[in-house]
Amino acid sequence: MDSSLAISNLTVVGPHPHPYLRGVGITLPKGAIAGVVGESGSGKTMSAMAAMGLLPKGFHISSGSITLGPDKVELVGMPEKERQKIRGRRISIALQEPMSSLDPLVKVGKQIAEPLYIHGLAKNRAQGIAMAKAAMDLAGLSGIDSIESYYAHQLSGGMRQRVILAMALACSPEVLIADEPTSSIDAALKSKILETLKSLNKKTGLAILLITHDISVVRSICDIAFVMYSGMVIESGKAADVCDRPKHEYTKGLLGALPSADKKGSLLPTIPREAVLGEVPLGCPFANRCKMSRPICHMALPKMHIEGDHMCLCHFAKEDSRPRA
Repeated sequence: MDSSLAISNLTVVGPHPHPYLRGVGITLPKGAIAGVVGESGSGKTMSAMAAMGLLPKGFHISSGSITLGPDKVELVGMPEKERQKIRGRRISIALQEPMSSLDPLVKVGKQIAEPLYIHGLAKNRAQGIAMAKAAMDLAGLSGIDSIESYYAHQLSGGMRQRVILAMALACSPEVLIADEPTSSIDAALKSKILETLKSLNKKTGLAILLITHDISVVRSICDIAFVMYSGMVIESGKAADVCDRPKHEYTKGLLGALPSADKKGSLLPTIPREAVLGEVPLGCPFANRCKMSRPICHMALPKMHIEGDHMCLCHFAKEDSRPRA
């Protein structure tokens, strides 16, 4: 199957002596929606920034491969001038903080049209306005009179999120990275944003890499799921399999913490202790928080257990293979 984006064995290092990403592998098939889920600090956004060539100052890719499209264009090591030609054109990102991503002094219509001029897709102002309005329609902003003439502070949080999405869609990219698109909006708007992303995927075949800390989002619209913890992918597979038949204790913990009607009036279960960031443990990165851990979990990094399309980084991923406490 052709992939729109393939991240393979990616390791990212920075100012800290320990790597921030360790052997990350994420494949986004053509025309699919893949969800990358995990707690803050798990490496989700760092993986996206690596794919965009936008790693923070002091960070760099030490090993691995990132290829774009069926032509498998290698992005790792690509000169910045070449990156600029495809960033926003073939691969684009909708960032999670609209107020910090939008220029407060420029009307949103001009900001949406800007990538079109940069990549030479709009030859004049009239064409730029028309194409920007088409992007706004795709992002669910149709029917709102003169929204392109507003400044960011004049719009609601949901509208600003859609403006960011329109900017990312303006040049009709092959791949859209949506970084926490529902993190700063209420439940009703969250549902609408997710519906918009699903509709875009169905109508245009746009491949979407969805970054989220909410595993219910992955369950609702994604085809594939990648669960990240401590800079590693610890479970992956079809979203339905990962969410309905999780193998890793961390994934089970994320799912168990979801609120539901049958849990009303009771405390939600939590994952004990906090993640230890910036350290590389000898064994499984989740061992110190896992209620089912055994001595081997602290002593040796597990091998990836593979069952069909479902993969899990756990010594005891095979059903009923864990010794009893």
